[in-house]
Amino acid sequence: MQYLELIYYRALAEIRADAARYYLGLLWWFIEPLLFMAIFYLIFSAGFRLGGNGFLVFLLIGLTLWKWFQSTVTRGATIIVASRGLLSQTYFPKYVLVLITILAGLLKFLIVFGVLLGFVHVMGYEYHYTWLHLPVLVLVMLAIIVAFTSISAAITPFFPDYGIILNNVMLLLFVMSGVFYDISERSEEIQQILYLNPLALLLREFRVILLDHNLPDYVALAWIMMACAVVTVCGFLALVKFDRAAAKAVI
Repeated sequence: MQYLELIYYRALAEIRADAARYYLGLLWWFIEPLLFMAIFYLIFSAGFRLGGNGFLVFLLIGLTLWKWFQSTVTRGATIIVASRGLLSQTYFPKYVLVLITILAGLLKFLIVFGVLLGFVHVMGYEYHYTWLHLPVLVLVMLAIIVAFTSISAAITPFFPDYGIILNNVMLLLFVMSGVFYDISERSEEIQQILYLNPLALLLREFRVILLDHNLPDYVALAWIMMACAVVTVCGFLALVKFDRAAAKAVI
């Protein structure tokens, strides 16, 4: 509890620093997913003639959520190593750095997600009572991010090569997530494999609410939450247990 204020203000400071780092500042939070969307739209819709009238919105939903996951986990995995200078000057629990990264990523996402909802509406999808279930999906997505980030942050100081492994895992998760294709159009056997990726399930549920105005599968969400809880507990227990050892490993 004594570090909550530190986590909050450091997260805000990280957002301000991130905004001041580039000429366009905060606009890059919106421009980057749009650039990804444009690239994938040209390749898969114009080039391969895939997708339909709603493919643009379908794609942007996936890219927005993927960007939140990818940027936070990648940043969080190396945050202890990247803070070696600060760690050499003062002591504080290393999990604080991880929580700062997660909170900063969440605040950025909430801003971008608000713009995304407006874009979805402008593209012809009416506001619907099922959208009230979106906070639950955001919470589950946050749980996935916390799980991946905490376990990655605990491993990296002692195993620097983990960064290479993580990059390849990220690529695999991206391909399996259904960001740029509809998993439901694949065979039953392929769907079973792809839905082993929790991100694929989350993307499906976000699209079910935003585009189809249907309720999410709460049973699947509950399983994801339980799995994330186990991984998160293991990650933070490791961060606490090897707290001082991690500092020595990176300094």
